[in-house]
Amino acid sequence: MIHDSRVLRRGTILLNSIARLGVESSLNFARVGRIKSARFPLSCPNVLTRGPMPLFKVHRHFVRLIVLAATCAFSSAVAAQVTTGTFLGTVNDATNAAVLGASVTATNLQTGVARSVLSGDGGNYVINLLPVGNYSVRVEHAGFTTEERPSIELQINSRVRLDFVLRVGSVSEKIEVQGNAPLLDTDTAESGEVIENQRVTQLPLNGRQFIQLALLTAGVVPEVKGTLSSPLALSGQSANANGTRFEDNVFLLDGVPIRDEVYERLTVSPSIDAIQEFKVHTSNYSAEFGGHGGAQVNISTKSGSNVWHGAAYEFLRNDVLDARNFFDGTIKPPFRQNQFGASLDGPIQRNKTFIFGNYEGSRIFKGITLGAALPTRDMRTWAWGRSSTRRHSSRS
Repeated sequence: MIHDSRVLRRGTILLNSIARLGVESSLNFARVGRIKSARFPLSCPNVLTRGPMPLFKVHRHFVRLIVLAATCAFSSAVAAQVTTGTFLGTVNDATNAAVLGASVTATNLQTGVARSVLSGDGGNYVINLLPVGNYSVRVEHAGFTTEERPSIELQINSRVRLDFVLRVGSVSEKIEVQGNAPLLDTDTAESGEVIENQRVTQLPLNGRQFIQLALLTAGVVPEVKGTLSSPLALSGQSANANGTRFEDNVFLLDGVPIRDEVYERLTVSPSIDAIQEFKVHTSNYSAEFGGHGGAQVNISTKSGSNVWHGAAYEFLRNDVLDARNFFDGTIKPPFRQNQFGASLDGPIQRNKTFIFGNYEGSRIFKGITLGAALPTRDMRTWAWGRSSTRRHSSRS
C-alpha cells in the first residue's frame, strides 16, 4: 500500500460595504503543494496620482476618472438588477376606484433605509432595485387612512405584488394588515428556487460548500464524476439542471460572473456565513441572464445592518472516528480537516452606511491509498524462463 499525503490550503476573504453606491472586492486564493494562484476582481479600481502634473495631464487624468466613475456606476446599476427585488401593485379605494398620487414607502427593517414612490394612472406603483431583506410597506394619501404591511420578506430577484385598499378617514389613523407575500408569483413565468438565509446557515454541509444546497431545487442533480475538470473542482461539486450539463451553468456573485470560462466551473466559493441567500434559476428566466442555457445561480452577500453582529467558528474532522476504506488494508491513512473563520457586520453611520466582513480558511491534510498489482515470484520466473528459452533457440 502507498499513502500519498497532500495538503490543501484554501481561503476566502469577502468584504462588502454597502452605502448609496456599493463597492465590493473579493480575494480568493488557493494553494496545492507548490502551486499558487490568486484573483483580485475589483468593481472599481483605485486611481492614485502623486506629485505635480502639467495642466494637460491633469485634464487627461480627470477625463479618465470621469469615464471610470460612469462605468462603475453603470455596472453597479446593471448588477443590481439581478441581486435586488421589486414591490409592485395597485392602490384603490373602497369602491375599487384607482387612487392617484398615493405615497407608497418601503422601509428596510434591518437598515432603516426607505424608498418612496407615488401611485400613477390606474393606481399602479413600482418600487424596484431594493436590496433583499425584511420590509414594511406603508401607503398614505390625504383623506384616507394609512395602511401598512408590517413585515414582508423580499427575496433575491423577486417581484412581490402588494395591492392596497384605502378607506376614507384621517391620515393619522393607521391600519396594519398582517400577512405574508403571496406564495405564487404571477408576474413572471420563470422556474427556480430561492435558498433563503435560514437554510443556508442551518443545514449541515460536509465541506461547507453552498453549491450543495442547489440540490434542493427541483430538477437539479449532482454532476457526473470523471470529467476533465473534476480534479480542479476546489470550490465544490457542480450540478446539472433539467438535463443540461454543468458546463452550461452560470454563477453570479452580487451580479459579477464568477465562472471560469476555460474549465467552465465555479471560481470563487464564498463562505456560507457571508451569503444572505441565493437563487437557482432553472428555466424561463429573463433576458438579463444569458450566455449559457443551464442553471443561473444568483448569489447575494450580506451587507450589514443597524445592529452589530459577529461570529467565530471552527469545524474539525479527523481519522479518529472514521472507518477504514476497503482498500486501506491494516493501516488507516491520516486525515485532518479544519475549517475556521469569523464574520463581523454593523453600521458605520446608522440608516446610511453599513459594513460586512468575513474570512474563512480551510486546512486539509489527507492521505490517499493507492493500490498496485505486482507479479508474483512464479510469474517472474516463468516469464524469464520463456524469454531465455527463446533466445537460446534463436541462436541455435
